[in-house]
Amino acid sequence: MAFIISKKSRLWGQERRLYYLVESYREGDKVKRKTLLALKEHKSVAELLSHVEQKKARELDRVMQIKGKLDDFLQHGKLPALWLGSPDTLPFRLGKSLERIKASLEQREQEISKIKSFL
Repeated sequence: MAFIISKKSRLWGQERRLYYLVESYREGDKVKRKTLLALKEHKSVAELLSHVEQKKARELDRVMQIKGKLDDFLQHGKLPALWLGSPDTLPFRLGKSLERIKASLEQREQEISKIKSFL
């Protein structure tokens, strides 16, 4: 049977609580624990799921922003505000940003499916 435990931790001198979904099992005559899911600072699996889904939504918004900037540049030659680089590098840099965010979105999808398996 799985249950949630908390542990104290320090980060930059600040004390905080981290939560874990764990399962107890017996190995010989000893009782041991196996961590099923690190909940970080979230007290429940549902809270963690909500947080990860919000991060995914922010990343999807970012993808739409980057695609909009890329379309503006390709169709109208419009550079984003505060663009300091050469206009020739803009499509490459925005393309790289899209690749990174898409990889991150794939990770979020995997995280979400793993978290949902514990609900």
